[in-house]
Amino acid sequence: MSEGVNAVARSPWKLFFDGSRTSASAGAGIMLLSPTGVETHLTFQLYFSCMNNQAKYEALLIGLKTLSAMGVRNVEIIGDSQLVIKHLAKEYRCESQTLLPYFSLAQQCLSKFDDSSVKHIPRAENSVADCLAQPASSVLFSQGEVEKVFIIQRKTFSSVLKDETFEIGCLDEVQPDWRSPVIHFLQNPDAKVDRKTRYRALNYLLLGDELFKWGHDDLLLK
Repeated sequence: MSEGVNAVARSPWKLFFDGSRTSASAGAGIMLLSPTGVETHLTFQLYFSCMNNQAKYEALLIGLKTLSAMGVRNVEIIGDSQLVIKHLAKEYRCESQTLLPYFSLAQQCLSKFDDSSVKHIPRAENSVADCLAQPASSVLFSQGEVEKVFIIQRKTFSSVLKDETFEIGCLDEVQPDWRSPVIHFLQNPDAKVDRKTRYRALNYLLLGDELFKWGHDDLLLK
């Protein structure tokens, strides 16, 4: 049994990513596939000026930071953007002054993993990430309307303009809150907490200073 568990732990997570730019907005779609086949879907509306390739890099960076925050050490990056994939594989030199900061930040993110690989696939095989990116780039949302169907988080600045961290951390609560022991345990899995808190924490994920709950179809709910 332990050999099977260790084999799963050593198996790579798969990161499917895509970005989309329309006249309305831009969006980033990410699908994370665990070694056991569990899918996590993330959608971000990029509420700042960016081109299509920048949107694709944004999706890649969000996915890498999320996996790093989850403690994943092995990742296979999969996308239909030949440019981004060739950059990561060092088959193309990144000479664009616009994309160079994204490429450099991607290299920094990859250095946090023990092992990584990249794979280019046709657009038709990347349909999940593409479908996740499309709604965020095609629809103009009013304030408070981004969570009606599925979570589309609004990202108001570029990854290369501000140091946005996805590190697991603890929130400072002014008043006692049921989330405090959960957050503390997610930050320190070896901490001694009661059995109820350990069980409850299995349903949550801490990204940066935001606590998310695993919803239906493995969507992350605030």
